[in-house]
Amino acid sequence: MLFGLFLLWFTIYFNRHEFARKSEFLYYRIMQMQQIVKIQSKGNLTIPKSLRDALGFVENELVRMKKEKGRLIVEAVRTLSYPVRAYKDKELKGFFDLDEKETKKLKAKGLL
Repeated sequence: MLFGLFLLWFTIYFNRHEFARKSEFLYYRIMQMQQIVKIQSKGNLTIPKSLRDALGFVENELVRMKKEKGRLIVEAVRTLSYPVRAYKDKELKGFFDLDEKETKKLKAKGLL
């Protein structure tokens, strides 16, 4: 009986302190991700290297900045490595007409 109570006390004590230790670790990890920077003339600011590395920001790439609930949100923007162009309505109509024509041919052959 006495050993059972001791075991229960030890389990509760250990779990509480383990939780506190994990909480402290999490707090310090979050604090490492916060830094104060100075806004330079013309609105420039430098994102510290530790934050750039942690967030995957790469030199000469684009970021999206937006104001949300009184905060400035900066997100990495992933771009395509190849050029993309916009098609005109006439070109799109041509693609859709061709697709419709090819679909009819395939249906006639029983392939669709």
